[in-house]
Amino acid sequence: MENDTKLKKAIIKMIVFFDIFDYPLTILEIWQNLEIKCELIEIMAVLENKIQPPLPPLIKGEAQPPLPPLIKGEAQPPLPPLIKGEAQPPLPPLIKGEIQPPLPSLSGRRIENKNGFYFLPGREKIIKERLERYNFANRKFKKARLVVKIFKFIPWIKMIGVGSFGSRNLRDNGDIDLFIITDDKRIWLTRFFCIGIIKLLGLRPRLNNNLKENPHTLLYQGGKRDKICLSFYASLSALNLEKLRLGQDDLGFTYWLAGLTLLYDVNKTHQKFVKDNQWLADSLPNWQLIGQAGYCQVCGQGVRPLAEVRLLFENAIDLFISWLEQQFKTLQLKILPEKLKSMMNRDSRVVINDQIIKLHANDRREEYIEKYLEKIRQINDRKKFLCNV
Repeated sequence: MENDTKLKKAIIKMIVFFDIFDYPLTILEIWQNLEIKCELIEIMAVLENKIQPPLPPLIKGEAQPPLPPLIKGEAQPPLPPLIKGEAQPPLPPLIKGEIQPPLPSLSGRRIENKNGFYFLPGREKIIKERLERYNFANRKFKKARLVVKIFKFIPWIKMIGVGSFGSRNLRDNGDIDLFIITDDKRIWLTRFFCIGIIKLLGLRPRLNNNLKENPHTLLYQGGKRDKICLSFYASLSALNLEKLRLGQDDLGFTYWLAGLTLLYDVNKTHQKFVKDNQWLADSLPNWQLIGQAGYCQVCGQGVRPLAEVRLLFENAIDLFISWLEQQFKTLQLKILPEKLKSMMNRDSRVVINDQIIKLHANDRREEYIEKYLEKIRQINDRKKFLCNV
């Protein structure tokens, strides 16, 4: 019973957090992002409020009884309790057009569901928003894939992913946030060429430095819709990003990394990334199963054609240009916006060194934590609710 209570609380906490981003969850997404290791069937049982005992083992050599035919239009009776050793009765059919009743109470509050999505009471409208954003994401991923095809010719790029809170949860007027892993001692060269390509394509958000606003906020001229954000790089020697967290409550950073959609991967860099970030797998033990499998939604593993010729080409480029790494670093630091310079290495929002470049001046993780805790207070007394967390 205690484990069931913890599981219920963990489910509610997750649904509350993703509600901040107007993102209802499917059962599979709840299981993948849960902080407790469990089976998918356990999640289904909690959401249906029917915690059933495990099925009794079949006797070796015993034939399985055939299922009786289903009667069309028959009403669904409640399931009888399972008796030890008794065969499990079949599930009768749902009546066509029958309205699904709301889910029973979880920790004193109901979690509603519709069309396979789970959300907080009164938030049914976010289902439509999620489906609309899926269409927006298709448009944005089409542009991202075009950019990645060009970025493949930069020899020091080892992995590219698109970051978001939830699968393809991209707003219509938002940009496309890329996370790039590079070779060691080539992070500044990589950033220089990536930015150069994006500027030539007209896809880089333009900063508006003429407005007098909060010094810790970057403003963009002409909007960010479908622009490419190149503000997060890590080298192969700095794949463990745990030090960038804002403590254990930083669910935003955890879910952002777990939600990366892989666009390009060289030599199984993504698997190395997952292995080095063991804290991420520990925080989301069910997600770990997918991460270790090299899960990729868009374009596979980025296999390179004509590998030997390409390797020769890349080595030649590296030989003639690699010595410019420090010069390009000096140049980029010189033209860095003053707002970023003022925040550089003060905390985990803006981190600049030869292993990591993270330029999130508009980092809203603290805001997300506050919104999350406030929603928890509204659902239940915070002290009671988090006493076992």
